[in-house]
Amino acid sequence: MKNKNIYILTALLMLIITGCSAGHVNPVQPSQEHDSDLTMPVAQVDEGQTNRILLNAGRFQFDFESLDVSIIPARQADFHFNVTEYLHFPSAEITYYEPLTGMLSVNVTLTNSLLLDGYDARLIIYSNDNSVTLMNPDDWTSLWDIPNGADINPFKAYAQNEPQRTFASQQELTEQLQFYMPSGVDYVDYAIDVSYPGNCDEPYAIENFSQGILYDTANSETIIEVDVLDWQDDVDEVKLYCPAITNEIFVQFEQVGNSKWRLNLANINGVTQGDYIAAIIATSENSNGLELYDLVKIAVTEDALTEWTLLLYFTEDNLGDRIQGDINEMEVIGSPEGKMNIIVCWDKDASPDDVILKIERDPDGYNDTIISPVIDDGGEVIPPGGLPHAKIAYVEKFLRWGMREYPAKKYGFIPYGHGNGPFRWAPDPDDFLVACGGMQVWEIRDACRTVLDEVESVDQFEFIAIVSCLLGWIETAYTFKDVTKTCMASEAVMWASSWEYSELFGYIANNAETCTYQDIASEFVNNYLAYSPAPATYSAWECSMIDTVVVPALDTFSLELIDALDNYRTEIASCRTLTGKWGAYCNDGRVKDLGLFAEYIYSVEELPQSLRDAAEGVSDAITETMIESGHTGDGASMCPYYETGWQIWFPTNYNHEDCANRRADYVTIGFSDTHWDDFLDAFDVSE
Repeated sequence: MKNKNIYILTALLMLIITGCSAGHVNPVQPSQEHDSDLTMPVAQVDEGQTNRILLNAGRFQFDFESLDVSIIPARQADFHFNVTEYLHFPSAEITYYEPLTGMLSVNVTLTNSLLLDGYDARLIIYSNDNSVTLMNPDDWTSLWDIPNGADINPFKAYAQNEPQRTFASQQELTEQLQFYMPSGVDYVDYAIDVSYPGNCDEPYAIENFSQGILYDTANSETIIEVDVLDWQDDVDEVKLYCPAITNEIFVQFEQVGNSKWRLNLANINGVTQGDYIAAIIATSENSNGLELYDLVKIAVTEDALTEWTLLLYFTEDNLGDRIQGDINEMEVIGSPEGKMNIIVCWDKDASPDDVILKIERDPDGYNDTIISPVIDDGGEVIPPGGLPHAKIAYVEKFLRWGMREYPAKKYGFIPYGHGNGPFRWAPDPDDFLVACGGMQVWEIRDACRTVLDEVESVDQFEFIAIVSCLLGWIETAYTFKDVTKTCMASEAVMWASSWEYSELFGYIANNAETCTYQDIASEFVNNYLAYSPAPATYSAWECSMIDTVVVPALDTFSLELIDALDNYRTEIASCRTLTGKWGAYCNDGRVKDLGLFAEYIYSVEELPQSLRDAAEGVSDAITETMIESGHTGDGASMCPYYETGWQIWFPTNYNHEDCANRRADYVTIGFSDTHWDDFLDAFDVSE
């Protein structure tokens, strides 16, 4: 006996080659076709346990010379079920036939001669191993299976435009069926069923399949979505069968809307370019295991994109010589084709001299000459007369232009310039140093968010490496948590040009296909600490853990601190003092290392155990979240030697007018959503 699924494979191959007007498969002929192993497990369901009734079964016999169609009743021996005799046999009319291609179009009319209404009427098409293919199925079912046929068969749904898909008594309905007829085959077997006395219990339609770009590299990912429709709104499972790609029997979708289901599809096997057939299977809570099937094509695309594009925005501010040295180091590596683009926007002190460079390899290696070409952006980024100094709008323009002109699989962003933390300077808002090169952290975040929302299939930067003094704050981490996978910054003053870019970017180029953002984060931290004069600090953290690990720990710690203030204010204040001064030149008593403060709290045995446990929780959360964090020096100068990765704002006069700007900034960056500001309010000793 032949494998019953041979029809599925044959039919799917035809769907790939010719396309399908129903939209379940891509009608564009692919450059390479693949059929998948669709000998999948199919749930065996007793038709008698469903509310579906078989009304008619038979054969369409085609005369291709006269273009006539005869309806032949099914022989009872061919079926394992009874046929209701009250429905008139369907009528069929050939509207198109092309013998060279085997393409056949037939209008099939069903008439409900019963005195009762039916629902969800379907015309099911059988194979009988004759390789006939229904080219425009609505979905597939395992019901009313016959010997020597496939485990699932395609059907055309009727009454789709009627309320509740009602097939009313005495009503006639017509649908066009499109077939591929192999040479020498002149018949198609069919069955007609309806639900009674109400709509079907299982999902009645799987539609609107969509897929993002899935590359042929191993573990490439994309999103696929589908709508699953059910009269009872009780769909309980939607799964994908495509082991050729997923290396699993079934992969589960998750529900993301009333009828919308989504799956993060990964090319685990790294299959090659082409179209792969997959089955989507859906069930409902009350369908007694009855499944609805849809067959779709998943397109795998050749991965021709460059692996990485690194976008660097340098704000000069008297650092021109240092920037030139950095670019000369980058030119030792250049932008190796297919691996990495290094694009630099150099906002010079003399605005007319502003340039965008694509870093190219200098054949003479490291020297004092910049050989990289100036890129003409057509005025899209740099306006006539040059860049207005430190205007965030031009950073946004640069990111948008760079990601469009130098598309890649992954993007890194490096903002460079003087900085003094994530706040405006207080008390005078008109006299302040700012986060990075004249821009605030929330401005940079908003520019990134705007551009990322516009770039298809890119939700986050792989990394944002801040080259600016004093940005290693938990407030900075909170600000950038949604726009990048990892963010990096220093708690201390940064030493300009301390990275050895030839090594750092050389690592990315040499490992472009395999290195992760975590790998790159570690390289950034270790490279900076290796080449910076002491003392130096730099940290890189996992942004996905800010909301899930860090904030819950900080909130618990904050609330425990509040509860302990009445009886242990002195001890808490002492721990705060022991943490030392941080911030600008380590001379700001309002800035503390968060992890160090938590460790001091934990060390005081007189404090409530719940508070000490919460302090330990903060320390553990910081340790878990830091991809790489380190420092150099002996603590004899500048900031204390011991740091844990993040500073935090910790004034004693939170409600004083001197702190008004920073309180407002907490709202702007969203950090006021945590309970830390509630603790600062309770800790306030100002009158």
